[in-house]
Amino acid sequence: MLSIEDAVLPKMPGAAEDALREFVRRLVKSEGDSLARVVLFGSAARGEQDEWSDTDVFVLLRSGPIPDETVARIFATAWSVSADEYGIAPFIEAPGGRGPVHRAIAEEGVVLYDAVGNGEKEAVVPMTEEERKAIVTGRLDKAAEELSAGYYNLEKHPSASVSHAYHALFHATHALFAAHGMSKKIKTHKGLKSVFYDEFVHTGMFPRELAHALGKLERMRYDGDYNMVSVPRGDAASALDEARAFVARAEAMIAPLI
Repeated sequence: MLSIEDAVLPKMPGAAEDALREFVRRLVKSEGDSLARVVLFGSAARGEQDEWSDTDVFVLLRSGPIPDETVARIFATAWSVSADEYGIAPFIEAPGGRGPVHRAIAEEGVVLYDAVGNGEKEAVVPMTEEERKAIVTGRLDKAAEELSAGYYNLEKHPSASVSHAYHALFHATHALFAAHGMSKKIKTHKGLKSVFYDEFVHTGMFPRELAHALGKLERMRYDGDYNMVSVPRGDAASALDEARAFVARAEAMIAPLI
């Protein structure tokens, strides 16, 4: 069994974390033995929550159908503890469901309460082979979109182009993880680079001369987005070209696996 007191949460704003922990405590008290698991997902699980983000929480009950009064009670509990800027958004299901949130939970979920297991997220919603492939292709599609947006903005908004270039690498890297069946919880951009190097670069699977773009573009993106540093057009163009080569290599590695 895993309780909210034992759960390891990603970095969150203090008010959001306090509200989340209190929500789970009250949920355990109100739902008792009918509560199976509670899982954090979305931007909060990725460590990217801001004042505009809800705290997305998956609530798994032991059996269905779920009475309307139970749904109303859980939502009322969420509303009663939500901080002003960080509302808790429950997604309530019974066993056997495969709603649209399951893919996100399988990929990034953080277990907050587990009455029947040890908190392994794979026990919450096992990922099917079809879902794994959908995650991979979805991530690659997002990488292509980011590259396209980067080149589109290059002339007038080079700093934005660098952000798009980095996020193309971000999605391509996650596609590699999913294609190889990896389920590590990665909550920060630094953690993404660390795992990528451990699993693919240091093992010789991904060329080091292409891999360095991940760290380089993340620093450029951070300076442009948060330090208000203007990126010259030439630097942005080079970043996009590096990102395109990185994504192309990732696609070549993934193709035999899906």
